[in-house]
Amino acid sequence: MKKLLILLSKIIVIFVFAIFAVTIANNLIENYKNTPTQDYSVKQVATGQTPVERSAEALVDANKIAAGKTAPAPALAPKPVSIDLSAGVYVVGQDVPPGKYDINVILGHGNFYGNPGIINEMMGTNQDYYIQTYKNATFKKENTIEISGTLVVNLTSK
Repeated sequence: MKKLLILLSKIIVIFVFAIFAVTIANNLIENYKNTPTQDYSVKQVATGQTPVERSAEALVDANKIAAGKTAPAPALAPKPVSIDLSAGVYVVGQDVPPGKYDINVILGHGNFYGNPGIINEMMGTNQDYYIQTYKNATFKKENTIEISGTLVVNLTSK
């Protein structure tokens, strides 16, 4: 009877610990989802508002300025693009603007492919097994970016 009570108490402790761990994980995920991103994000791409469409709008505005229909805005340095991507396939020029990027792991681990032959790396938060940063990856129009596993990365333009 005593062994049964000890076994039962161990099971209860493990169960409580598991609930605690799941609660913490859910809170971390929820905090990450509610973190504001800069400029472009997966959320905006999912709603149909792609960086390429924004670039096209900027080109139309530039054409209006050249035609003298709008007063030119003061010259500003181009804003860096910051994009968070998770598992999926993304097309450069549709989902991600072409350009040179630094790639930084936000959370998880998995494979990051830039096709054709741009980058093929195992990335993740555990620095003993994965790389956390890849610098100066250049993506051209119609290249693809594939991310697998639980990997979430941030691409920051240069």
